[in-house]
Amino acid sequence: MAKKSAKNHIMSSQDNNTISLLELLTILEAHRNHIIVNLKHLQANYQRTKAMTVEELTQKYPHLQFSKDEQEGTFFIIGDSIISVYATRECYSKKDSVAIEK
Repeated sequence: MAKKSAKNHIMSSQDNNTISLLELLTILEAHRNHIIVNLKHLQANYQRTKAMTVEELTQKYPHLQFSKDEQEGTFFIIGDSIISVYATRECYSKKDSVAIEK
C-alpha cells in the first residue's frame, strides 16, 4: 500500500521510501505495456479471489494496521500481495476568477 505524502511524493508503507509523483508517472509510463499484460494475466486469479472486509483480513493477518479510510475498504489477496480498494477524501484548491459588472 502506498500513500501520498505532504510533499507530493508517493510513500511506500512497506519501507517508507519515497519517490516523486513525476518519478512514479515516468515508471508507470515506461512499464505500461508490461503492467497491462500482468494485469490481464492476474485477471483469472482475481476472478477467483474473494473480496474481504477489514475484519476478515485482520483475522488472517492480525499484525496489520488500517487507516480510517482503509477500515471502510475492500481487500483482495492475490498471490503474496494484498490489494486494497477504498475511498479517500483529498483536499485541493483552485483559482476562481470573479468579474464585477458595473
